[in-house]
Amino acid sequence: MSPKKSGCSAVLHNPEDFIQENFTAAKASVEKSLNDITAYTQLYPEKALLWAVGGGYLLRMLPLSQILGALIRIMLALLKPAALLYGAAKIWQKAQPVVAPQSRSEQR
Repeated sequence: MSPKKSGCSAVLHNPEDFIQENFTAAKASVEKSLNDITAYTQLYPEKALLWAVGGGYLLRMLPLSQILGALIRIMLALLKPAALLYGAAKIWQKAQPVVAPQSRSEQR
């Protein structure tokens, strides 16, 4: 196993690993938050209900269609540079010389 690389070097060498690690970390974070919210709701049902009513009122008053439209426009604007960086990382990865793994007998 190779030593852990950090920063841009790690992203350029293994973009799929970088994406997979971040996706897994985000999924774990969401699951932890969901478990925390569930535990809070079971411990304090009255407070949870009050938060839900307040959140529902806030969502009702906010201009959600305009906020979502702005977020979608921002995400679409960022998608092109992200795809460009991903493509550049793949090209850079393919341009690197292939180093054959050494067997243990060759390392001694």
